Amino acid sequence: MLEPKYKYETYLKKKPNDNASRMEKDRFYSKETERWKTGYAGLTGYHYFFLTQCLIKNASGEEIRPFWRDVDEDIFNAYELARKERKDILYAKRREVGLTTIFGGAIPICNALIYPGSNSLITSADKDRIKNLFLEKTSVVYDNLDPYIKPKRAGVKQEGFMFFADKDTRTGEYRGLKSSIISKETVKKTSAFETYRAIYGFIDEFFLHTKAPEVLSSMQSCVKSGFKKVAPIVLGGSCGVTSIEGLKEGMKLWEDSEILKIITVFIPGWKGISEAAEFDKDGNETDKIVNFCVNGYSDEKAATDWILRTREILSKAQDKSRYRRFIKEYQLTI
Repeated sequence: MLEPKYKYETYLKKKPNDNASRMEKDRFYSKETERWKTGYAGLTGYHYFFLTQCLIKNASGEEIRPFWRDVDEDIFNAYELARKERKDILYAKRREVGLTTIFGGAIPICNALIYPGSNSLITSADKDRIKNLFLEKTSVVYDNLDPYIKPKRAGVKQEGFMFFADKDTRTGEYRGLKSSIISKETVKKTSAFETYRAIYGFIDEFFLHTKAPEVLSSMQSCVKSGFKKVAPIVLGGSCGVTSIEGLKEGMKLWEDSEILKIITVFIPGWKGISEAAEFDKDGNETDKIVNFCVNGYSDEKAATDWILRTREILSKAQDKSRYRRFIKEYQLTI
């Protein structure tokens, strides 16, 4: 059996304990900060930050440490390529792969730490989704940072704003990182970000956002210096969560991606599935849970067989709505 490519325990062995001196901690985190920028142990910098510094919420609401998975490596590597080539990137994904956690939580927080003074811009298909993204992804990552590296916040709003700085109560001046994470509603006002200069942009639930192409176009000026693009804009969406308008616009961008300089990434339904109900020979669920992603490596055949078996079972119902929805949520082809 293959071992995971990286284990949190490897990091934990090197991390200074609570009683270590300030000098030891400074030396350690100075080296770690460089790794967040350049990568380490065969991982991109953001992936390494994700595995060593972040906690995430699972479906049960528990805050857990992420483990290495090949599907996450695909996501992070593709984003690194987009940064290198200065292109935008569009992810079409299965349900619950964790894209929003990565691009709404880990990367904006990492940016705030490694790029002082930077802005990271985030939006989604509606105001409620933006608020949920901020509370369930961005805030969870921030709240669980090691206290030694956790920056103070001089400003924060529940609907989606964080400003990392120390405010001098006497002079009113701000010191420290002075980095921001900014979320705005962009369906009613597609130009909501136009006044910002940013190192990062993320449009979540792209296939549900009815004005996503306009927002993408408007955000271009935020991530440019003159005619030079300094950062990619990330677009992500679940294939099972769409609007008719959003789906049509997403198809246009996918088909015109080469002209528009957009890297497209398809994440199939079989990849990264670590929990599924076992079926008996008659197609009934047993009490056993099977894992199609042991040690982070996806078992394409076993997961695909499970998906096809589930489709077969659901297709027998007179009401085909659950069958059609399942096909879209755990899709096998673009």
